[in-house]
Amino acid sequence: MKNYTKKAHRLQNPEKGAPESCIVIDSPHSGHVAPPDFDHAPSYKQLMRVSDYAVHRLVAFAPKNGIPLLKALQLRVYLDLNRDDDPEIKAGNMFRGHYSVRNPVPLYNKEPSLKARFNRIAKYYRPYYALLDKAIGKAQKRHGAAVHFDMHSMRSLTTPRGGGPEVPNMYDFEIGTRDGKTCDDAIVKKFCTLLASKGYRVGLNEKFKGRHLIETTGNPAQNRHSIQIEINRGMYMDEDTLKLRPGFLQVKRDLEATFNEFNTWMLQSSGYCHKPKQAKGHKPPCP
Repeated sequence: MKNYTKKAHRLQNPEKGAPESCIVIDSPHSGHVAPPDFDHAPSYKQLMRVSDYAVHRLVAFAPKNGIPLLKALQLRVYLDLNRDDDPEIKAGNMFRGHYSVRNPVPLYNKEPSLKARFNRIAKYYRPYYALLDKAIGKAQKRHGAAVHFDMHSMRSLTTPRGGGPEVPNMYDFEIGTRDGKTCDDAIVKKFCTLLASKGYRVGLNEKFKGRHLIETTGNPAQNRHSIQIEINRGMYMDEDTLKLRPGFLQVKRDLEATFNEFNTWMLQSSGYCHKPKQAKGHKPPCP
């Protein structure tokens, strides 16, 4: 089977000598692997069109900046990691029965058995959440606070809330915190301000408020904050051919600058971080 690997996900830890960071990033929907038990009806390229194509590449700078980066390797439609672990096949679930809402053709030539679905949950879903929780917990223990960013992408066209023909997406980035349930307002608003300062149109808790991943990991009362980010694909790729546009590099550079500025604010002046224990002679990252 093309693009098959036995690995389910990849966690890239901070590089040696990288700066301190209280940030953790994950990309659950940008995988490209079609495991051999995935008897899909649409073509491989069609399946890639409903993934968050290349999002993990937009944040590939994370490890060199001290940020752990967790990415799923399997295709999004094989198992949706941003849903709860319900093995039923139905719309809006981790196991979908159709290709997409806009193109409701069957996803499978033959639907996976209940046993096969539970096997996917055991191999792909639960280990992913365990790794993410461990990375967030490590950052929170070291710095007193952790901010988790769950990275996604959105189409350049969108359906208005009242229905009707699709219109251009009015946002370059949509940020979600479940209306403040998964992250303190001061934290997410600071991030939005930094991103908007680079000329982007940023929406907060509009259409994409966040789903199961940030609901599970975000707990502001414990100083664990989770934010979902949706990036407009039209800025960096051709949504039909999947070819990256020249704008890809600019978006990547701006994201790197934003994350670094945000991390500096968190560690030095936000009031959320504490002074971590350091070996004698080492300068701590938090004042």
